[in-house]
Amino acid sequence: MKFIMRVSLVIVAGALGLILWIIVVRGLPALSWDMVTKIPEGGYYMGKGGGILNAILGSLYLAAGGTFLAMLFSVPLPSISILI
Repeated sequence: MKFIMRVSLVIVAGALGLILWIIVVRGLPALSWDMVTKIPEGGYYMGKGGGILNAILGSLYLAAGGTFLAMLFSVPLPSISILI
């Protein structure tokens, strides 16, 4: 069973590594400062220009909101701890 688990680990890790390699090799040449700082224009996949700024900002907003909620529920307030 340990052998089967190790073989499965190698297969899954290899597939993940291959996917990440393809993303880096094909995506890195297309990455530019202009693409990162612009918002998408209509029809980006039809040959028009555009960027990923709104995706980056959306990810930051979601991360900040998740962090705020986690802090809100994980760190007790002094007034609540007095009541308990």
